[in-house]
Amino acid sequence: MSRIIRSLFVLFVVAGFVSAAHADSFTVRIGVPPPPPRVEVIAAPPSPAHFWVAGHWRWNGHRHVWVGGRWLASRSNEVWMRDHWEHRGTEWLYHPGHWVKVGHEPGVVAVVAPAPPPFKVETVPPPPRPDVFWVAGHWRWDGGTHVWVPGMWETRRTQEVWVAAHWVHHGPEWRYVGGHWRRI
Repeated sequence: MSRIIRSLFVLFVVAGFVSAAHADSFTVRIGVPPPPPRVEVIAAPPSPAHFWVAGHWRWNGHRHVWVGGRWLASRSNEVWMRDHWEHRGTEWLYHPGHWVKVGHEPGVVAVVAPAPPPFKVETVPPPPRPDVFWVAGHWRWDGGTHVWVPGMWETRRTQEVWVAAHWVHHGPEWRYVGGHWRRI
C-alpha cells in the first residue's frame, strides 16, 4: 500500500513540474472576464524591424494581472499570434501569444530599399468598450513613400486573432507586411 502511495506521490510531483514547464502552451478557462485594457504609452522601438505587442490581462490562478506591452523583432516567415481572451458561452479562454511559421510572409504589400522612418510615440487612449484591443500605429508603404497609420481600437473577433502590421529586414530590402486577421 505504501508503495502505491509513494508511486502516486512521485507521479503528482512529476506532473506538477511538467505542467509548470508548459504552462504558457495551455489555454486558461475561467468564468471571470478580463478588465478593460490599460492605457499604455508606446515609446520608440529599438529598430524599424520591431513591432508593438499591446499589453494584456493574464490570469495568475486567483486574479487578473496586467502584463505590459513590449516591442518584438519581426521574423522572416513567422507571424506573432498575440495573447488574447476569447469569450465562449459562460467561459473566458486565455490564449498565450506565440510565433507561427508560415510558408511565405502573408500580406506582403511592398518590398522597398529605404528603412521606415522612426516610430511615432503614441499614447493609447482609454478603450471605448471592453471588447476591443489596441492596434499600434505604424509606417506603411504607399505611392513610393512611407505613410504613418495612427493606432486604433479594434473589436475582437471569435476564432480569429489580429497579426500586427510590421516590417521585416531582409538583406538590403525592407518588406512591409500589412496587419491582418488570422483564424485560430
